Amino acid sequence: WTSSPDINVAGAGAWPDWSFYFNPQTPVMVTVNPSQLTLIEGGASQMLQIEFNPPTFGDQTLTLNLTGVAIAADLAAAPSFIGSGIPVSIPAGSIAVSVEIVAIADASTEGTEIGTFTLNNLSTGLVAGTNNSVGLIITEALNSSFLEFVTEAALAIEGNSVTFQISINPPATQAGTVTVELTGLAGITGADYSASPAAVNETITLEINPGDASKTFVLEATDDSQAETFETVSLSFGSFTQGFLAGLQNTSSFGITDNDGGIPAGLFINEVMSSNAAAIMSPDGIYSDWIELYNGSSESIDLAGLFISDEVANLTKYQFPPGSDETIMPSNSFKLIWADDSTELGALHTNFKISLTGETVILSGGFSTPSIIDSVTVPELLTDQSWGRIADGGASWNLFEGGFTTPGVSNLLNSFEEVHTSMFSIYPNPASNIIFLKAENSVLSKECIVELFSADGKCLRTIRVNEASPVIAINCNDLRSGIYFLKIQNESGIFNSRILLGN
Repeated sequence: WTSSPDINVAGAGAWPDWSFYFNPQTPVMVTVNPSQLTLIEGGASQMLQIEFNPPTFGDQTLTLNLTGVAIAADLAAAPSFIGSGIPVSIPAGSIAVSVEIVAIADASTEGTEIGTFTLNNLSTGLVAGTNNSVGLIITEALNSSFLEFVTEAALAIEGNSVTFQISINPPATQAGTVTVELTGLAGITGADYSASPAAVNETITLEINPGDASKTFVLEATDDSQAETFETVSLSFGSFTQGFLAGLQNTSSFGITDNDGGIPAGLFINEVMSSNAAAIMSPDGIYSDWIELYNGSSESIDLAGLFISDEVANLTKYQFPPGSDETIMPSNSFKLIWADDSTELGALHTNFKISLTGETVILSGGFSTPSIIDSVTVPELLTDQSWGRIADGGASWNLFEGGFTTPGVSNLLNSFEEVHTSMFSIYPNPASNIIFLKAENSVLSKECIVELFSADGKCLRTIRVNEASPVIAINCNDLRSGIYFLKIQNESGIFNSRILLGN
């Protein structure tokens, strides 16, 4: 706001009255669902949903406080209990957050336990709505057996099969059945696999006999002679007869790796850094080890189903997962793989880091016997140094010093050996919109060719300098901020200079 002493009182200037108006933020109404949560000791977890209307306007917090006969020691939760409450962090803009709760099997008979979850400790701006509590009932798993998948996931190359095992704990005391649903099909049809016992409408029915401690079924990947991307089937329990319940590990998955696509041509490991302190930050805001891949072919390549590893004896250490746009590499493009041992961050994050003392990095195809697509033995590197091909996809490798590495762009950057000469003046550097190039008197009679290159090696400008134009201005208004290269050539030789643009 602004004002001025434009009111006169007895001949003297006086400030006018100021009025201020504030529009307070609309309170966010918080509710919880469902109104009743029933858990079985040792059984599957349940989700409690906390909903916000309107969406939250800042990072906020609340607590789900548990009271009653049921206590925190009877349960496990994500987020975890602290005392008798579950603290919940709420990101700005949230319309809902989930809390996962499971009843712990404690091997003691306590009967039914009842409690209540209530919203508590709401941060400023949050208001508890009408549905602000959830009733909790914990029951004993009397005369019941829990069924769980023994493995969370399994893979098969086309033409091979996987046996899935389901544990029954305690062993069955009666006959019954359980169904396994084959859902969440990703790029796959019933012709891509078969099941034994046979699946009917993507459902496998298993017969359980008294005394059974486990049941098995088989999924086989069909060898169809068609090039396909990595495919997955999600497995989950469907229905149970009385006396059987879903345990904690109640889902699994079946992945199919194609054996018909061949090794993609033109895919290279192009540059590697084992100690990244300031070279480039990952999208997650972390300075991690990285591996740059280069697709030098004329076709797009999907990395899904391919493997990358730092162990020659374990080529399949990390497999790029299907279903992510991140794994697709257009023709003549670069892709950074973050070797940070943090696969939960996404498809381009591996389950290993690169040794500072040097090691081999291998890229291989997903076949029954994986075939190496490309590999490189990385030497011991200092912080922010990288080991890269001199030319993208080329045979020769070189050490790139800190500040001259090229993550995610062409290694042509490093083919420009920076040569300074008193015959030319280049200013300002860093530049914003215009770069000035001045040829000194000693070369005015020699025609010079000036070329401006982008970081990926594209020539953006070609200009001739001679006696008639000893000073030229190179307009860079249309260029993004970043590193560029100026190449100046005359009969005396070639002179190169790096230019930093910061528009």
